[in-house]
Amino acid sequence: MGRRGYTLVEVVVALMIGMFVVAATFTFATEQVRLVDFTDDRIGLQQEGRAILSLITADLRQAGLGVGYGADGRFGGLRRGTFTVVDGATFQANDRMLNGPAGAVPTDDLGIRLTRGEIRTVSRFTTSEGQVCAGGRFRSGDRVLLLSRDARFATTAELSSVTPDACRGGFCVSGCETFNYTLTDAYRSGADADAADYEGGELFGGFQEVVYFVAMDPELGTPTLRRAEIGTGDPCVAADATCGSAMARGVDSLQVRVWLLNEATGVWDDVTNAISIDEEAPLRVDLELVLRGETDLRAGYHEPAVLRLAADACVPAPCGGGGDEHHREVLRTSVELRNAGRMRIQ
Repeated sequence: MGRRGYTLVEVVVALMIGMFVVAATFTFATEQVRLVDFTDDRIGLQQEGRAILSLITADLRQAGLGVGYGADGRFGGLRRGTFTVVDGATFQANDRMLNGPAGAVPTDDLGIRLTRGEIRTVSRFTTSEGQVCAGGRFRSGDRVLLLSRDARFATTAELSSVTPDACRGGFCVSGCETFNYTLTDAYRSGADADAADYEGGELFGGFQEVVYFVAMDPELGTPTLRRAEIGTGDPCVAADATCGSAMARGVDSLQVRVWLLNEATGVWDDVTNAISIDEEAPLRVDLELVLRGETDLRAGYHEPAVLRLAADACVPAPCGGGGDEHHREVLRTSVELRNAGRMRIQ
């Protein structure tokens, strides 16, 4: 009995079916790789964003510690408007335009004043030296903040020496340290701060002015979120990649909103654009951070083409424009300041 082989038509059909299966498998695998890349990208952005917001939140919670309110009632813990730091860089608290891969996108600079060190009562104070109750672990070269007894005046100083000494004031139970100091320009609560009497007040160690801002990195070609501790030996001459340390790249925008509690009505009033905050009431800061993923994504795997952010900002710019095939994560948090709105000692 003779054997019948495959016909040419059958071979062609089988090849076509095989090619279709291979193509479908390849397409499916490609889509799965895209989906995995998208998922990894999104998880990475979320984790990075949460870590960044956690660091900013930690600084904000301490904003105003040791700084408080000046004699004119202004809260010194947050920088408002256009502000210049000691080393020369100029920042803008709201709506600075950043020209980057996403176009001209508004971003905000966040300036915070705070102290992080020991706190000791000033038991004696003269024009060149003072005493604090012992145990503060202050050292020569420390940048400190002096706060008057009535909390109306504050100024920064640099300690030139700290030595154990017999107490010559009546504010310490036992043991004192004598310190010599030089007043500095890092912070003054007002024009009369240098001439104020700080006896009976407090000496706060570890004074810092921290600034968060977004700047283009010329080497990476991407916008980068940076954190600078101004006046701690690391100069900040310009608000660019030479100032501070990089926290994250691919940051399209940092938006900051500031709210003041109207204690009579219980309503939070928006004081974001206020040059100064001169009412002693609780303060809240809302943060919005926009991170851009590294993975190019097909339509259908990313957020809407244009994301509308706080203060009518859009990414990519302009509002009403098209997308750029990059996934973006928008992360938000709200922080109530611990050192705002407290009653002053009169």
